[in-house]
Amino acid sequence: DKIICISENTKKDLINYYKLSPELIQVVHLGVSFNKDYIEIDNFLPEKPYILFVGNRSRYKNFKNFILAYIKSKKLKSDFDVVCFGGNSFTLDEINLFKEFGISQKIKKISGNDLELNYVYKKARCFVFPSLYEGFGLPLLESMNMDCPVICSDTSCFPEVTKNSAAMFNPNDIENIIAYIKTLK
Repeated sequence: DKIICISENTKKDLINYYKLSPELIQVVHLGVSFNKDYIEIDNFLPEKPYILFVGNRSRYKNFKNFILAYIKSKKLKSDFDVVCFGGNSFTLDEINLFKEFGISQKIKKISGNDLELNYVYKKARCFVFPSLYEGFGLPLLESMNMDCPVICSDTSCFPEVTKNSAAMFNPNDIENIIAYIKTLK
């Protein structure tokens, strides 16, 4: 009788790709727990302020453009480390990129449970989500729940999910990514 989808952006895609009637589709947004509990894991985090990236880093997640922006900005490299929470181990290409630009010691990969992730959000200077496309983007809500500033792509569902609560950049423009992350104080 109805198709339920997770965002207006996904609804738009269903209409466009499957030629469905808009009346057939109902949007029901995803949510996250408002639990602000956390487990401290300071011994796994850098002493220096850090920029947080959460989850898978492959393909459309656009991790490479984020790292290229970080590499290109002397200010970002001098003021912040990068913490990647979750996702797979760094790939050989990622490791080689870090080595090539001398940032291996500034990039840290950790994993943990939801309470540990809450702490990582809480301690981060900001959360960066450079993805080229998402159906919803739960990490945006997780970050905002822990009062962690969000800097994300201006694409797909991100404006809908963040409701103007995030700084947004063009994920294909390295200079634009740098400009928005550099607004950190």
